[in-house]
Amino acid sequence: MATWSYASSVCPLCQVQRRAERVHLRWFEIENCREPSTWFRLREAAYCPRHAAVIRDRAGAELSALFEFLTREELARLRQGDPRHARNGWREPWQRWRGRRARREKGSPPCPACEAGEVAVAAEIHAFLDRLREEEGRRGYREGAGLCRRHLAQVAEEADEALARWLEADLEERLAGALEEYRRYFHLLDYRFRHEPRGREQSAWLRSLLYFWGLPEEPGSGEGEEEGTGPLAPGEAGRG
Repeated sequence: MATWSYASSVCPLCQVQRRAERVHLRWFEIENCREPSTWFRLREAAYCPRHAAVIRDRAGAELSALFEFLTREELARLRQGDPRHARNGWREPWQRWRGRRARREKGSPPCPACEAGEVAVAAEIHAFLDRLREEEGRRGYREGAGLCRRHLAQVAEEADEALARWLEADLEERLAGALEEYRRYFHLLDYRFRHEPRGREQSAWLRSLLYFWGLPEEPGSGEGEEEGTGPLAPGEAGRG
């Protein structure tokens, strides 16, 4: 049975594509987000910001187990790298994504809007790095949301060795803090401790989603995310 219609105002194959995407995301929400096989696949892959936004709005806090796993794996990769070199294993997914994108663009021009955004990021990276070379800039970065995984890897590629190692040390601290929040989250799921107060650990999954997958701007907003929900935004846990 055909899943598209010539009578629609939308391209027939776009209809097929969007329907398959909806089915995939629905099954992710219902079942696959709890499957270890999915977890291992997402360790090497990432949803785009558009689909990450759908997952965020439909799946919610049940993603905590998935993102605790991804955070633990990310921290392990970061720590297993040779400390004398800043090119650690956590950057590999970004490097593979960049390679896939380069191969894809050989066949067709990139989306102009996406290209404009990426050009703007590339133009800003060195000013961003210059700011991080100042103590005030580093303090502001540590107090803020930090970079998502893809942009962090992109910035680290352009940084000198010392600054790349500083960024990775900051990431290690953020990841360790996130794991502490997950420990607290699952502790509170135990009926014996449900009387204890709840806090930032309840939204740890959202900060991890922003770090691993990113999110687009909200419709009509200027910033695209609520205050305090940025990628692995620092909190009390693990930030002493």
